[in-house]
Amino acid sequence: NDQDGSPTVLKKFDSSILPNPDRLFVTDLPPGEAVRADDLVSTNILSMVTRCYFNLSTGGMELESSQPRMANQTFEQRYLDVEHSKSWVIFTGHHKDKEGAGTKWYHARFHNPINPTRAVAGRGKNKLPKWIKLNRARPADPSHALECVPSSTREKIEQLLWLYIPGKFEGLVFSSLETAIKMEAAFWLEQYFAEAHVKGQVTHWYDMSPPKMIAIMKKEIHKSRSIAAHGASQADAQDQGKKKNKKKAPDANQADAQGQGKKKKNISEAKKKKNQEWWKKKKQQQQQKQQRKKEMQAKKPQQQQQEA
Repeated sequence: NDQDGSPTVLKKFDSSILPNPDRLFVTDLPPGEAVRADDLVSTNILSMVTRCYFNLSTGGMELESSQPRMANQTFEQRYLDVEHSKSWVIFTGHHKDKEGAGTKWYHARFHNPINPTRAVAGRGKNKLPKWIKLNRARPADPSHALECVPSSTREKIEQLLWLYIPGKFEGLVFSSLETAIKMEAAFWLEQYFAEAHVKGQVTHWYDMSPPKMIAIMKKEIHKSRSIAAHGASQADAQDQGKKKNKKKAPDANQADAQGQGKKKKNISEAKKKKNQEWWKKKKQQQQQKQQRKKEMQAKKPQQQQQEA
């Protein structure tokens, strides 16, 4: 609701708020054009990464999607384009100052099901920014947000960056829609590619060459496939084990009969042991009695001589 400053989802994108939408996701510049030093190309890199991952993981095969495919729709329009794809959600609203003047703000969120995810463990987790360690999609601190872009672009972006508006919207907002989209792309790239080193230095996405990024994606694809194959083999082994145990397992009546047999055997063995101990004790008593009898008989002649 624009009247009270609450955010709404932006559905229409005209040239007044997004002047050059086609340039956001192109991976090749037209002949004779060059990238300016203060130009943030995060959306273009995101387009390259998405296309590379798509080709590496699927061999270029079309993925199943609930979104109907339109005729003559390009890869960018289907999976990346702000206006045509379902990968983007754009929030907008008004921020009113003390004088009551309203300023338009924008916040972009990107989620594409074909884009990869990467675990934080194994790339210097403890030295990475907190928002990455906690597996959050984007930072909430302006200083952390500016670390996600090259230093040559920070001054320009900082002028368009605002803190979230308490009670209205949780998240960083921007006074330019194009900047909001480019910053969200930068957040995604930083979340996936950032790596920390022993001395605390962080390699950001913009420090990496495209071949380096592709090598990381190949490694992650191989790792995910190995994990999936290992999980499948474990599941097969468990199924085989269950079948084997099912064949060997006795039924309830047989188990009860075996239990009763063991119980009777234990009782009979205890009785046998007790009887053996009793006979042993009885035999010892008889031997002692016979010994005393012999001693008495030996003493009797001596007593008779003494009396005589």
